[in-house]
Amino acid sequence: MAATTHGVHHHPAWFGVVMGTGAVSLVLASQSDAWSIPALEFAAGAVLIAASIAALLLWPRYLRRLTDRGALAEELADPAHGAMLATFPAGLLVLAVAWGRWAPH
Repeated sequence: MAATTHGVHHHPAWFGVVMGTGAVSLVLASQSDAWSIPALEFAAGAVLIAASIAALLLWPRYLRRLTDRGALAEELADPAHGAMLATFPAGLLVLAVAWGRWAPH
C-alpha cells in the first residue's frame, strides 16, 4: 500500500497532536475563567501557540498527499489510515475555536 511506504512519521493520525494540544488549550482557558487563576490563561496561550506550530509543521505532510490522487485513494481505502485523515480538518477546527476564544471581544 502507498500509505505504508512513507513510514510511521507520515501516518495521517499525526495531526491528532494538533487536535489534542488545541483542546488542552481550550480546557486551560476555561478553567482559568472558572477558577480565576490567571496562570492558567497564560498556560492556555502557550499551549495554543505550540498547537499552531505543530499544525504549521505537519500541514505539508497532508497537502503532499494531493499530488498523487491514486495513492490518496488507496490510503483512504486503508482502514488503518483512511479514517485518520479526518484528524487534519478536525485539528483545524479545534485550532479555529481556540484562536476564536483569543479574538478581541
